Amino acid sequence: MREELGTLLNEVHEHDLPHCSTHGDKLADVVCAECGQFFCWGDVSFQANAAQFVCDPCREKRSIRAARRSFWGWLKEPFFYVGLSVVLATVAYVLGVGNPSPEELARSDRQKPWYLRRAGKLWLAQADRAKARISILDAAGRADDMKAWAALAARALGQAATQWKGTEAEPDLRLGEAMMFLKAGKAQKAFDMLIDLEDLIHPEDALWCYYLHCRAKAALALGKTRLAEEHWRIMLATVEQAETSRNSLFGNMLDPLMDFYSKDRAATLCLHKVRSVCGTAMPLRQLREEAIREMRRSGLAIPPSVFDRSLQLDFGEPQPEAEDKPEPEDDEAPAKPSKKVVIERF
Repeated sequence: MREELGTLLNEVHEHDLPHCSTHGDKLADVVCAECGQFFCWGDVSFQANAAQFVCDPCREKRSIRAARRSFWGWLKEPFFYVGLSVVLATVAYVLGVGNPSPEELARSDRQKPWYLRRAGKLWLAQADRAKARISILDAAGRADDMKAWAALAARALGQAATQWKGTEAEPDLRLGEAMMFLKAGKAQKAFDMLIDLEDLIHPEDALWCYYLHCRAKAALALGKTRLAEEHWRIMLATVEQAETSRNSLFGNMLDPLMDFYSKDRAATLCLHKVRSVCGTAMPLRQLREEAIREMRRSGLAIPPSVFDRSLQLDFGEPQPEAEDKPEPEDDEAPAKPSKKVVIERF
């Protein structure tokens, strides 16, 4: 009787239980908590520690919704925009976005004074960096790389001279450009440029001695030893005349002060920067020593007057010999020296 009752109950429950949504011939074992569909055990994947069953399609939709909520939550955070701004600014800086070109700077600064034109300062800074690299490569003995960087520095100085054409900085820039071409192995081009500067630099200019020195070095690089010796002789004679003249010495000390106080300070500082980069701010004594060193290295004859003058500058003027004074006798007390204040340096 009990077995018949169980069989009857099973038949009744089989008709009441729903069937699987995927397999219609099988009875459903679980129901999805999201969509409410019925599934059998064959369609159910393992879900550890799950309080309720969720089918795979509903679980994928739930993960997508959670990711969207997390993304929008990140967008609401302030530090997200700060980090994004830093990244975008770095990328823009690397790509050069927004940086004006030298042509745009030249057009915008056309009406400004020459020492405030940013295009010339930009080319001058590039030449300064190239010269620093040249000194490093020269010390390392990498001649080919040094010549390439010297050509780059010459191009930058030429562009700066073009931007500052007709100003007091143009002769310095042209001389620096010629010397960079000489370092780059283009001696003929440097010599031709120096010849073209005859109308720009005159014997009464402060750059005249350095100009003759540059012409002598370019002529020597081309094998014109007689022309180089002639230029150096004229330069050494000019330097000797300038060193022996008291008026010129006073003028050399007074001119920088007059330039500093009579002109705009920005113009003076810019001109000093140009001369520092171009190498035209070399003192006369250092210029004379370098010329003598180059002449000795090349086997050229040095004028005797220049050699005597260098000895006087190095060791001072010859002092007359002191007269022999009679020694005091034993009975006589030595005379006390008179108190006299001698100002050795003022």
